[in-house]
Amino acid sequence: MISSMQQLTEQHSDRERKPEEEGTSTAHTSTAGPSLQSSTTHLPLEDGGISTDAVCLDIKQAIKDRCNKATAAKYTNDLMHGLYTTAFMAAHSVTGLGVSSRGETRPSLPSAELTKIVCEVKSVFKEKTEAEIKGYRRQKLSNSAKILKRKTF
Repeated sequence: MISSMQQLTEQHSDRERKPEEEGTSTAHTSTAGPSLQSSTTHLPLEDGGISTDAVCLDIKQAIKDRCNKATAAKYTNDLMHGLYTTAFMAAHSVTGLGVSSRGETRPSLPSAELTKIVCEVKSVFKEKTEAEIKGYRRQKLSNSAKILKRKTF
């Protein structure tokens, strides 16, 4: 009979191994798990054309199903929480630039992943602009950093 602690340990190690076993490409170094898969996607361009060579990361349907679709902000937050851990988001920024008063810099999130989040949110909330969605992402990263600071004190 396997103890419950052994089962939890095995499940956790299986989750960490899953990206290599599936052969998926995860561009980030988060411990959030294999939530993204690389594929070629047709993205709409500003001039109305379609980009056929844009490589995006597909967000798994299971993550999308768990997201709250009441507002674009909630959907963006839930997508990001499904893709990344709080610690990973707290350690990264949208642009990679640091706060000049503190002198610290944080690495940026991969641009392909940020683009896919924008595409996904725009597919559900067609009236939202890219600038609004970027604001939701920025706020989520800021909130994650604040949460992590509170936990350490």
